[in-house]
Amino acid sequence: MANANQLALLKAYPNIDLLPIDPADPESVDALVAEDATGDTLFAFLWRELGDAGEDRREASAMLALAINDIAIVKAAIDGLP
Repeated sequence: MANANQLALLKAYPNIDLLPIDPADPESVDALVAEDATGDTLFAFLWRELGDAGEDRREASAMLALAINDIAIVKAAIDGLP
């Protein structure tokens, strides 16, 4: 069963209509993520992380902030390549 954070992901994720999922059926989304069959590793990562956070919105927000920070660090390293 999807939690509120995962349902928010289904409503907010950009271009979700391009993925082979049915946002109206969170149980099938969960199965596709488990099978690595979403075709979008970022979406799958977010689904799993938000699932781990459960209904705790503060924890979900903190997890997202950490991921954003990690991505920014990697981006800066790539931007600094010759």
